[in-house]
Amino acid sequence: MAASIRDASFYLKRIKDLPSALKENMRKLSAEVSSHRMVITSIQGISERLKLEYTRESFSKDCLKNYATIKQFLENFNLDLVPCSIPVDLDFSSDIFVTLKANLANDEDVSAVQGILESGRAPQQKDMIHIKHVLIL
Repeated sequence: MAASIRDASFYLKRIKDLPSALKENMRKLSAEVSSHRMVITSIQGISERLKLEYTRESFSKDCLKNYATIKQFLENFNLDLVPCSIPVDLDFSSDIFVTLKANLANDEDVSAVQGILESGRAPQQKDMIHIKHVLIL
């Protein structure tokens, strides 16, 4: 039986039972992102920092899927990757940003639209700018 590769998909399946070393590394990354608002790194940097078993070849084999899986894994810790979509030319060592996951509850436009919905009143012309901004999100 082949040994499992301990990449983001491996840990996503075990998200409730992560090794303590990985939890500690995630705590440190979260603290750094919270302190600096973002961390500039690469897939290689994330892999080294979190001890994820990606190589240039294994990541490039299915770049889009691997990027999405890493992004999904980080979202479990209220972190996010930028760019949010996967660029075509993403390389193992390309710069990416790790940021805090956006909290739309703090967004003025989202709050305004939620207020309209909760009150049950019909939107007025002055509300359209908020609705337009929310639809862009």
